[in-house]
Amino acid sequence: MNPSRSDLNRAAEDLRVIRSVLDQTATSFRALAPAFGRMGVIWLVCGLVSLATTGLDLLAYYFPQTLPWWSAETGVGQILYALTPWVMRVLWVYLLIQCLLWQRRKPDLPALGGKVLGIWQALLVCFLLLALVLEGGFQHLSQVTAVFPQEDFWAEGSWWLFYFARWFLPALFPGIPLVVTGILLRERGLLVLGAVVFALAVYVTFGAALFPLPGLSIPASLLQGLYPPVALLVLAWRLKKRPEGV
Repeated sequence: MNPSRSDLNRAAEDLRVIRSVLDQTATSFRALAPAFGRMGVIWLVCGLVSLATTGLDLLAYYFPQTLPWWSAETGVGQILYALTPWVMRVLWVYLLIQCLLWQRRKPDLPALGGKVLGIWQALLVCFLLLALVLEGGFQHLSQVTAVFPQEDFWAEGSWWLFYFARWFLPALFPGIPLVVTGILLRERGLLVLGAVVFALAVYVTFGAALFPLPGLSIPASLLQGLYPPVALLVLAWRLKKRPEGV
């Protein structure tokens, strides 16, 4: 006996109701907004410390008459140079902890939300691994070039490579996951935000490397520590506006 059309329609409607109930009882992806907000605030604080160091250093280099008191070996400069690496390490540890905490939230999310969060986790791990490799290589080559400043051309070229490659990391996180999130959640604003982050990472990296002019290098150093956390704060704000169950 074949089911009638009315029976099929009733069964389809029952499935839609069940799916709706399951989605509503699941934790919405918007519930992650506070986590992204905290991540953005902590990253912003760390970025401001880095900004104070690199920004003042560049200003003193290009315009020494404006900052005659600045020195990396004494006073405020010495404190900031000693503080910045530790601040960034604290940020990386926090990001790793947040990545692990996300794993506990995935079972409570709807299928689409869990998939999106998995992409964020994977790219965050890649970001942290590359950050450690690039920072370690940069610090090692800084010591090598300090010992052989005029003799080791390979080390000097590699130093510049590691120096600028670190500036491209925001394209990997949060740039790419923002683009993917915008596509999967059909959020055009997040898609545009991710594209802007990616474009800024390209500009900061290659613009400053190919055109080492004060008018480009100084804004690049100012942008590198600020636009990734600002993007995360915008993401948190956008997620709060999403309806429940998605």
